[in-house]
Amino acid sequence: MYLVDALRADHLGVYGYHRPTSPELDAFAEDALVFDHAWANSSWTRPAVASILTGLRPEIHLTNRRDDSLPMEIPTLQEALRSKGYETAAVVTNPNASALFGFDRGFDEFITFPPDARRSKDVHRVTEEWLSRRSDATRPFFLYIHTV
Repeated sequence: MYLVDALRADHLGVYGYHRPTSPELDAFAEDALVFDHAWANSSWTRPAVASILTGLRPEIHLTNRRDDSLPMEIPTLQEALRSKGYETAAVVTNPNASALFGFDRGFDEFITFPPDARRSKDVHRVTEEWLSRRSDATRPFFLYIHTV
């Protein structure tokens, strides 16, 4: 799962933007499933990511305010997959989706970036390193990448 935080669909070629702002993403979209009507469950990162990783709306998972963490009793996608034998990892650049707020739960490895090292090339390098050091390439995995 590759999440790009704060990315505006109306500035992407795949959604009709006239300037060439996203050539790689547009090329990928040519052979991918593209959703024309999708909405975030919240206007800011923490509750939106909690909804993505739990499948619950913000009023259910209760991760809505600045000091809220993901409740331990709420199961996550990564926990469910890990219990089925998946290797789980996350590469996260936004502090609002960090271990501090419980988002590391269920991941075998949770890699975070400091604010001054969040460039895409750094995220991709770390992601490629994780993929290359997997000991069993036949084991299924869930990799969550969260960029800004």
